[in-house]
Amino acid sequence: MLTSNRIISYTNLSSGNISWFFLTREGTFGPFDSKQYTVAVLEQFMKSCLESGNAGGRSVIDHNCQQVDQAKKQSQISLFELIR
Repeated sequence: MLTSNRIISYTNLSSGNISWFFLTREGTFGPFDSKQYTVAVLEQFMKSCLESGNAGGRSVIDHNCQQVDQAKKQSQISLFELIR
């Protein structure tokens, strides 16, 4: 979910101030004063989206990896059936 191209900066040429933003499917968020703070807010935003079930159209894998374990079991079963 997190990619480097989600975070952008804008430099005001007259003042020299740098503003930081992050991009999501929901829109552009910012401005923020530092890249570190922007990353922290983005991570919190993503955590909040995952906890609320908003995965932007992607499948959500919970933190307990239950769905991953289930997918592994299903793939092992189907692989076993192919071998038989």
